[in-house]
Parts: sequence; C-alpha cells; structure tokens
Amino acid sequence: MSPETARSALLERLRHVSEAAMCAQWYGALEYIVWDRLGRGPSRFGQLLLGEELLAELTALAQRAGGWFVFAWDADEPAFIALADWLPRFEDWLRAVPEPDRPRDR
Repeated sequence: MSPETARSALLERLRHVSEAAMCAQWYGALEYIVWDRLGRGPSRFGQLLLGEELLAELTALAQRAGGWFVFAWDADEPAFIALADWLPRFEDWLRAVPEPDRPRDR
C-alpha cells in the first residue's frame, strides 16, 4: 500500500469512527481521543467499541501514511500532518487536558 493510499484509507476510517461513535462527521477532538486510545487497547468511544482489530488497523495506516489527520475549526476538511509534527501536538494536548477531563471509556 502506498503512503497516499494509506492516507486515504486512514481518513476514511477516522470518519467512520466519528460517525459510528458519535453520529458526527468529525467529532471535536476526534484525532486526539482516537490517538490516545491507540496505546490503551480496546475501549468504548461513544457508541463504538474500538476493538483490537480497528486499533491495529489505524496504527498501521498511520505508520504507513507517515502521519495523522487533524481538524482545524476554520477549515473545511481535516488536514494530514506528518507524525513528526503530530506527536508534539498530541503531547501538548495531553498537558493541556488533565486526565480527569479527557473523554472516558463508557
């Protein structure tokens, strides 16, 4: 699978997660919530169980694509950014949102 194909598949899967979990085209902070769950193992996100298979698929797609999608509220579509740019951004989110304020498994 080419990096471009992996990017397209990653975006499609993230949109599916958002729609299935929260009935939203792109749930607020989706990118952070899902990335956080990748390292935790199976968990519930809204109406969706993020199972081992789905988490493994998202991880593999992100690695193959070399990045992750983020959504800026002033944009029409999520934007792809390189993992080197995404990881510090995610770490900033972790510092900014205390553990008790992060979405919990249900």
